[in-house]
Amino acid sequence: MNKIEYFILTEQDEKYLKKLLGIKDDDTSKDIAIKFALQDAYETIQNYCNTEGVAKPLYNTMIRIALDLYRNENVGSEEEKQVIDSITEGDVKVSYKSAYSNVDTFKKSLINDYKSILNRFRKIKW
Repeated sequence: MNKIEYFILTEQDEKYLKKLLGIKDDDTSKDIAIKFALQDAYETIQNYCNTEGVAKPLYNTMIRIALDLYRNENVGSEEEKQVIDSITEGDVKVSYKSAYSNVDTFKKSLINDYKSILNRFRKIKW
């Protein structure tokens, strides 16, 4: 059986994600949020796969998940992200709710999006 090699997150990964997000190198205002999204993606994969780390072949998948997390969760913003809850046409009424009430739902759907890739590295727990 082949031994799976895991990678460790580095500053280079943060710079790579930053470039993919279109954020300039000298803009450090979002560095903490970028680091958080990467660590969250790493941890999400690690927990789903029941492994000690994230396998090297899953690197791009982890970056894609980090991109999705960063964009969806509004990481680093002081203001709570709002989504439309309901719309009423008579006397026009729009209700909003916190997007964070759906964070678990989003993460589950995110895993479903990448499940076919992640399942190749998943270890079954007994």
